[in-house]
Amino acid sequence: MAPARARPDASPALLSLLTATVVVVAVWAAVATVDLVDAERIQEGARGSGTTCHTPADHDLELTAPSRVGPLELTSTQVRNAEIIVATTERTGRSPEAAAIALAAAMQESALLNVPHGDAAGPDSRGLFQQRLQFYGHLDVMDPATATRAFLDGLDDVDGWEDLPAHQAIQEVQRAAHPERYARWIEPAQEWADALWSPKPICEDATRFETAAP
Repeated sequence: MAPARARPDASPALLSLLTATVVVVAVWAAVATVDLVDAERIQEGARGSGTTCHTPADHDLELTAPSRVGPLELTSTQVRNAEIIVATTERTGRSPEAAAIALAAAMQESALLNVPHGDAAGPDSRGLFQQRLQFYGHLDVMDPATATRAFLDGLDDVDGWEDLPAHQAIQEVQRAAHPERYARWIEPAQEWADALWSPKPICEDATRFETAAP
């Protein structure tokens, strides 16, 4: 009977490699666990605080508006302002329908540009919604998020606005001389709201805005 052979000891290099592999796997697992816990904590904190989180829109997103010569692509400035309107609507706990109404109002009033002046009918009008300083002077209506909240607050004051035609709901807030002009933007605004509404919950403020040239 052949004598049993002694099992050779593992080389120091092999032991070092095995140890390093175990450490890497352990670190990866720990990082993955922390990321998962942090994500759950962020979402739970958002729910507890009443904050509505959103995914910032891709600023290369192509949105179009109808015109006499066919669909026209919105500029990056218009898309950014539309994103702020939708994100603000979502963050304040309103519905996609409210976002669409706000978008339609802003498109008619300012073409989704943060206009720093008014017109002959309202020389003190400013911003995305052309809100008059005599009524909104206590607010910074040149800040798109602030202007959007002011519009949405006005919409909330309209009893049963959800049951009104969208252009009529806008008129109840804006009191424009030609309320019928809002109607043309309702359908595209609904498409923009659908495109910009957040599919995933992450917490991030959207406060950037663009100002139109005077």
